[in-house]
Amino acid sequence: MKMFEAMMAFEKGKTINGYIWDRDDAGGETVMGVCRKHYPNLSVWASLDKLKTVKEKKMYYLTVDEYNEIVSLYYKNYYKHNNLQHVVDDALAMQIFDFAVNAGSVRAVKEIQKLLHVVVDGICGL
Repeated sequence: MKMFEAMMAFEKGKTINGYIWDRDDAGGETVMGVCRKHYPNLSVWASLDKLKTVKEKKMYYLTVDEYNEIVSLYYKNYYKHNNLQHVVDDALAMQIFDFAVNAGSVRAVKEIQKLLHVVVDGICGL
């Protein structure tokens, strides 16, 4: 799906695998935009923990299973959770998807609901 390809490319940035550990970032270690702090049980963390240095971690190539696990996380928690499969305008769905990924689903939906002057409950209904 093009939307997920675009999101994964964006979250990966200019790195090989999307691995970033900026000690000044409250999110801490991330892979493809997914924080270890919030999703500590992803299989990629076990793979990365086997490596000794940050440089090795930055050079690590995700396995297909690890990549698919991350895509599934995005699908379940940000796309499907917000009923974006029912949004007929792909550009609008992508904007909501991106907003949810970067601000959190509930916060993103509440902000959109405020703009639309509808009941603000953080649930993306139809």
